[in-house]
Amino acid sequence: MADFYTPREWLQRRASNNGYSDQTRAQAQALLNVVGDGWDVDRRFLDQENYSSPGVTRKRDGGFFGIGAKDHGNYSNGFSTYEVNRLILPEMKRAYEADYNVWKNDPDVRKQARSNSGGYYNQPAQNTARNIALANESLSLMPNELKRIDEAERNKYANIDNDYNRSSNNLENNWKQVQEDYDTARSQRLGNRRRQIDVANDDFKTQRDAYARYFARSGAGSSSMAQHTVPTMLARAAEKVRSTIEDNNAENAREQETNFNRQNLDYRNKKNDILTERERQKQSAKEYFASKRSGYWDKVAELERKKADAQNLSTDAIISAGKDAVRHAQEQADEAVRAGAVTDGIKFKPIEYEAAKQKDWTYDPTKTKIENPEEESKDDNSLYNKYFRDKEEEKKKKGWISATAA
Repeated sequence: MADFYTPREWLQRRASNNGYSDQTRAQAQALLNVVGDGWDVDRRFLDQENYSSPGVTRKRDGGFFGIGAKDHGNYSNGFSTYEVNRLILPEMKRAYEADYNVWKNDPDVRKQARSNSGGYYNQPAQNTARNIALANESLSLMPNELKRIDEAERNKYANIDNDYNRSSNNLENNWKQVQEDYDTARSQRLGNRRRQIDVANDDFKTQRDAYARYFARSGAGSSSMAQHTVPTMLARAAEKVRSTIEDNNAENAREQETNFNRQNLDYRNKKNDILTERERQKQSAKEYFASKRSGYWDKVAELERKKADAQNLSTDAIISAGKDAVRHAQEQADEAVRAGAVTDGIKFKPIEYEAAKQKDWTYDPTKTKIENPEEESKDDNSLYNKYFRDKEEEKKKKGWISATAA
């Protein structure tokens, strides 16, 4: 097995390799001038002894013909003892250890070094080994990238489901409020119907009792007027009033039911819209993450082929190296195309209860009061008869009763 560089051999490669920056090469040479293979710096250099060694100089400035000059101590390739020992040495040791760990831990690097003349010391071999090491490092990081894609997808689906549940709950609460508003309006309508009937009943009872007292005081309590005509006339009037109240209630009930059924249909449509929107978002997410995975496997294939190329494998071997990754990439690309075929869902707005327009009708007892029983029963233009005749004409015009009804 080819051996790795000694520290001085490694420094020599850096100092003489034009691939490094001028600063790096100068620092490597400065350290090479004063360090041994154990990374120990020459004590003479550190102790500021005045000695002669290639690349080591004594820096002085000022004075007059050397008299009174300031002595700055030893310098190696232009760097002071402090710079060499405290700054350059630690950085170079870290770089050397990093290169050594690549060599030691990566069998591909060692294998490639053995296949080249000069082993790892050979510059082309070193460059090749570095390329293999970089490819291996990148490949080792790829599974983490796939995990991040998977995690992002799970979070996206969770957010979509949360949005769906929130929208569904809002819609259900909204629909519950609509039902409560409808029940309230229905109760108000039925309560109004009951109050109108009670007012009419009380009014006609009051009139019947008043006429009974009237006929009793006049001594005609047993007359046909008292016993038949007036009670019959009051009963007919009461029946017409109750019929009008019931007609009005039935019309309002139809309006309420029609409006409620329309809102119920709106609720069901919006419920379907929310579900459709959730599925649309999931399909969109599926398309997005399938595309991300396709790109991931494309990248893996590229790295596998770069590694194979660095190993000087044949063209067929290079192509084959990324074959599985390419297959995964194509599968995910196809999945993205299928997921992208879904159509957009319909956006929805919350439903609101719209109260049905109600026909306003209030029974006014003063209009049916009979001042003179006998005259009122005979006069077609009396306030009593005219009131109910006008009401029936109004219902005929609006189609509530037949125009030919008697």
